Amino acid sequence: MNQWRQILNHAGSIGINYPDRTARMTALVDLLWEELSPNGLSWIGFYLDQPNEPTETKLILGPRRNKPACSPIGLHGACGKVLLSGTPLIVGDVRELGAGYIACDPLDQSELVLPCIDPDGSVWEASDALRMVEQTGCDGVVIGRGCLGRPWLFRDLVDAFSGRPIT
Repeated sequence: MNQWRQILNHAGSIGINYPDRTARMTALVDLLWEELSPNGLSWIGFYLDQPNEPTETKLILGPRRNKPACSPIGLHGACGKVLLSGTPLIVGDVRELGAGYIACDPLDQSELVLPCIDPDGSVWEASDALRMVEQTGCDGVVIGRGCLGRPWLFRDLVDAFSGRPIT
């Protein structure tokens, strides 16, 4: 858990140091890549919602590391389902997703897909992270676009995982 506290503390400064949204996403992806890729992470990145695009090309690739990925993608796959539902998806075995799964890299066998919704419709709070850890037993959670413009989210996460009240 100390590794996550350090990551969260560092990530909290991203909103202050990078005023541009794309630069903040890139900085967050770089930070998480450097910390998590030695443990087997093969890809991390953002898909960006294109509200005026048709369903089959609604999501385009944003900042990412370290491999290419499919772009644009539709709403029928895991990322599209998460965008529509606003809830995280933990996939232990991608074969369970069936025909709707978009296999950009056949070597990846599991996924964690998180909705990262802008502040005007956010579903991503510190309590969501606590619930995910409690329900799944995972060692950590990845924070994405939901932190952009909301640097206090990292303070709230540190407080929540430290057992302190969220202010």
